Amino acid sequence: MKRHVLPVSALRGVALLSLFLSLAACTARTADDDGDGGARGNAAGGMPGTRPPLPLDPYSDQHDGLFHKTRLADDRLVRACMKQRGVPWNPPPVSRADADPPSRRYGVTEGADAQKSGYHPPVDPARERRNRYFLHELTARQKAALDGDKRHPGCRARATAAIHRGVPKKQTFLVFQLEAEALKKSARTPGVRAAKKAWSDCMRERGHHYPTPEAAALNKKWDLDSPRISGRERAVALADAACKQKTSLVRTWSRAEADVQRQLIRRYATELAAARQANETRRANVDRILTDDHGQP
Repeated sequence: MKRHVLPVSALRGVALLSLFLSLAACTARTADDDGDGGARGNAAGGMPGTRPPLPLDPYSDQHDGLFHKTRLADDRLVRACMKQRGVPWNPPPVSRADADPPSRRYGVTEGADAQKSGYHPPVDPARERRNRYFLHELTARQKAALDGDKRHPGCRARATAAIHRGVPKKQTFLVFQLEAEALKKSARTPGVRAAKKAWSDCMRERGHHYPTPEAAALNKKWDLDSPRISGRERAVALADAACKQKTSLVRTWSRAEADVQRQLIRRYATELAAARQANETRRANVDRILTDDHGQP
């Protein structure tokens, strides 16, 4: 029987489970990746706290800092290209936070994070500065050189082509789709449902009435598009993190998700082997770019 990877359109409901799974994780990066990011940056990278390792991690572009190195290579190529075209170009450096793996896969899990940011994506100043540059400070001449046109590829397209040389396009979303599917399926297991029920009871004891952590984080009273974080949002987030620890929700969920991921790894062994090879090809491209004296592909 022919297998099909879950289409992206079918994963919309997963957003209710993984609050800030970017996602990006493979493509939903910051503004300078595709010119369509929010000023507050990527919510997936640079998070406080950690999450347990999962079986699909070695197949992800977050493994061994590949995503961060890719960003550095892209920056190096674009700078060289803009210099070659005689266009002024001096964006802030790529954020070191891009080297950190996502950690809010199960929502807010640590008190310090909850106290500082509530349910808002934590702000990384370096990423903020870089995003502001790409969103608000580019001149028309810089945008033209960066974007190019149908006949003359821009510096962004040239950099992307060099980084992904030899990498099949169909591999781009595979691991993200499987991670999202594992998160969704594991949330329906009896153990995780019981842990969420215990979490809800714990929250109720603290005066907060939410059936699930997702419902608490997606409360419309928290205006996540605004930089303002209310005291109420912080209080609920603090209780959320405390109840996750008390009920061992993250440990229960991550174990259930690991079981599902192992099943998916067996089912998609061929596809995942190709995804890992694609990452290694990209890593070789990136290493070559970063060690080239002239920053050229």
